[in-house]
Amino acid sequence: MKNGYDEKEAKHKVHFIIILKYLKLLGIILFSIVILSFLFIWLYFTLTEKTIPVKEMYPSKPESWIVKTENNQSLVDVSSITKGNSYFEGLKQVYTIPFTDLTTIFEVNGYYKGTYFYDSYNKGNKDLMRITSSMNPSDGVIEGFIVERINDYKINNVTAFIFVDSDWKNAMPNTKIFYGSKYQYTSDFKFNEISPGIYMTQIYDDPNRHFENFSISYGGIAVGDLTKEDILNNNIINKTFIRLYS
Repeated sequence: MKNGYDEKEAKHKVHFIIILKYLKLLGIILFSIVILSFLFIWLYFTLTEKTIPVKEMYPSKPESWIVKTENNQSLVDVSSITKGNSYFEGLKQVYTIPFTDLTTIFEVNGYYKGTYFYDSYNKGNKDLMRITSSMNPSDGVIEGFIVERINDYKINNVTAFIFVDSDWKNAMPNTKIFYGSKYQYTSDFKFNEISPGIYMTQIYDDPNRHFENFSISYGGIAVGDLTKEDILNNNIINKTFIRLYS
């Protein structure tokens, strides 16, 4: 009897040990599920917090590229347009080409009725025309600006964004754009209003005018009171326009 009892007791102990092992395994599984759940929740909120500011920092809609300042200026947000890869030093656009250690420069200047100017043309202490990223569409001064964006440097895929104000539109409603390595391409300026009194149009720059990772460039982009004959004859007499080169 004693041996039979001991045998039954041993079997009960074995069953109990097996049950404890299963309970332990189940506890580990449940604990792992809880930990993984917290990990997924943490990753979701972490990634969401990191993603949303990037979208807000570099908006893709042109209407978001004009920032109103306290003094009623309309500021062209170069950083948003170029996704943080470019900034201006005066009228020199310094561009760090994405995913490389390469830097290039685009520069803008202008002519008012045939007279060259760098950033502004004035007469009698009054500005008549400006090249600026900070525009006032109601001050009677013609204002324009050009920003280049390198989309893919390997194939010279570049977009030029051209901005003008309502004073420009009133003075030159038939504005033309000439661009290319020899200014051989032409387009009408489409006055798309993206902010009150601010108009923008865009073109794809000529890929054949840039060489050696943008270290060498020919031609450029000219915007204003120009004709094909003016370009062919290199005529600037009494012509008003702005020009991006390099």
